[in-house]
Amino acid sequence: MLVVLSGLIGALLSFKYYWFLILLFSITIALKKKNKKRCFQFLLGIVIASFIIMIELLVDIIPHFSDVALVIEAKENYLIVLYDLKKYYISMNQNSFQLFDIIKVQGTIKELKFETLEGTFDFKNYLNCNGVFSEFSVSKIETLFMFPLRFQTIKNFLLSLYDEKGQVVIAQLFLINGSTDKTYYSIINSLNIAYFFTFGSFHLHFLNFIFYRLLRIKFNEKRTSILTTLTLFPMLFFCWRLSTIRYFMLILIKEINEKYFKNKLQRHECLALFFIILLSLNHHYLFSSGFWIMVTALFGINEISYVIKIYEIKHPRIMFSLLLNLLLLPSYIYFNQSITLLGWLISPLIMIYVKVLMVCMPIIPLFNLLSACLIEFLNNFSQLNTVLYFANHQVWMILLGSGILLLLLMLEVKNTLLVRKISWSLVILILISQIPFRHLFMQEVVFINVGQGDAILVSNKGTNVLIDTGGKYNFEMADEVLIPFLRKRQIYYLDALIISHDDFDHSGAKQDLIQNFKVKKVIEGSGYDELIIGNMTFKNLNHYCTASSSKNDCSSVLYFTMKEDSFLLTGDITEQIERKIIDDNPNMMVDYLKLAHHGSNSSSSEYFLKNLQIKEAIISVGINNYYHHPSKEVLRRLKKYQINIRRTDIEGTIIYNYGFFK
Repeated sequence: MLVVLSGLIGALLSFKYYWFLILLFSITIALKKKNKKRCFQFLLGIVIASFIIMIELLVDIIPHFSDVALVIEAKENYLIVLYDLKKYYISMNQNSFQLFDIIKVQGTIKELKFETLEGTFDFKNYLNCNGVFSEFSVSKIETLFMFPLRFQTIKNFLLSLYDEKGQVVIAQLFLINGSTDKTYYSIINSLNIAYFFTFGSFHLHFLNFIFYRLLRIKFNEKRTSILTTLTLFPMLFFCWRLSTIRYFMLILIKEINEKYFKNKLQRHECLALFFIILLSLNHHYLFSSGFWIMVTALFGINEISYVIKIYEIKHPRIMFSLLLNLLLLPSYIYFNQSITLLGWLISPLIMIYVKVLMVCMPIIPLFNLLSACLIEFLNNFSQLNTVLYFANHQVWMILLGSGILLLLLMLEVKNTLLVRKISWSLVILILISQIPFRHLFMQEVVFINVGQGDAILVSNKGTNVLIDTGGKYNFEMADEVLIPFLRKRQIYYLDALIISHDDFDHSGAKQDLIQNFKVKKVIEGSGYDELIIGNMTFKNLNHYCTASSSKNDCSSVLYFTMKEDSFLLTGDITEQIERKIIDDNPNMMVDYLKLAHHGSNSSSSEYFLKNLQIKEAIISVGINNYYHHPSKEVLRRLKKYQINIRRTDIEGTIIYNYGFFK
């Protein structure tokens, strides 16, 4: 009878997710029964039957269809699917699919192409790190099998119980997608403290602590541990992330170590085994920043705990948090090339506050209030500009110092004086790296990747000039791209900002840049012959602008030299202006030409190109842009005259460096 009943419930569970409630009810009843063994067999039968039915469904579905894909990651606007044993990205406007759904797709496979502006999140790299290298351009999509438990539906229902700010905090706590205003997310991320909400599966560890204490009242230690893990197991499907996978996989390794190896494996050996298994399942984690931060943290936690115990450090919890932050600091500097100082200083307080939030989560009005207080607190802190930026050579120096420190901790060095000296040296190194001396030696011309637009930085031993700012609607180009880029290069003011002409893709970020960054002089239009700015001279070759000229033909055309090389920046001028410039400057030679109008066919004529004897042509253009720039005809002309082509949509930011530091 038990076999039949458990099989029936398991079969229904495979088709309708609300039968999961029956399973929960059965568990509740089973816990009250005296015959624990029979109850366990009954519950085990339900689980086995449900999986058997689902497997039979899949086996029946798959052979009858080609183009079958398994959903392995589902977000608001895209899917990652397993198709023909490979992972593919599928763009979605409104996504109703979720993890473990099976779909039939028809379409074409193409190369991944995403616009990544200088210093912004590289989504293509993120996908590559997860083993996704191609996009499935879908013409038709059909649902074959919907996983019975609709995790997204449940998540949306739970989120709807809270207000907007409460939803933000829950989404951060549990690493799930929220449909709230992204402004609040940017406040949290601006302080680099988002990871404190979810780092190391903190939410799972804390929930484990709560459930364990409650269940321990009724059950023995072993049974409590099993029930706690089973209670938290659905979280694996609600947030299928590396940190969540790590949590459950380490629990499994721990159980195997206790049962089969009699605890012979030490903690660091269990961690090593975990990383071996993880990389064998997906070696692309090696290229993920989250993976390396997790490696540093997990081994660091072990060593820090040992150090605190050996040296009997006072206030161990506070010191543990501070030492862990210090240990992770170089990793964050390496991957972000910046840190928010206040974010690290207030992190211990955030950890305490998050615990309070999680306890108050069932009390919805109180949780909403506390969430609003947290966001308001973080918003006030985010107004303080405490971001430290680091150049590449500084990052490697910091990594070297922190590596030596971590090695000493792992070797359990008892020489506290040596450890202290290296720790202080690391702190001093970070402070020294912020002294703005690098730009005093820089000689470089940088074509900043601002997408479909122009922004060129010219630096010559302390003199810094920005030519155009780029511009993109509904995007803060100055705050997100230009200012961080300048500060990473230790440039804290501009001697001049030159705007070639008033098109938005050349001047759209001008006002924000002037308001949020020190600019000594702003020069607009083409009504000048020569500009002397510090130790640099710019000649304007466009003297042909009239009242009837188009805006593009009134672009300034700047000619300058950097050491032995010459550069020509042509704004958006057309072929007519190009011809006049050549006729008036017949002997001019240009090493590096910034193509006019992003490679449009209205510019870069054969007459212009063949008379300049160009080495390289730079095209500042956005990927998959609306105008289909650069023109195929222009590219053909460049190849005809054997001119090397460089493009920001392919290479990203293009740098010509003549200084001591590269």
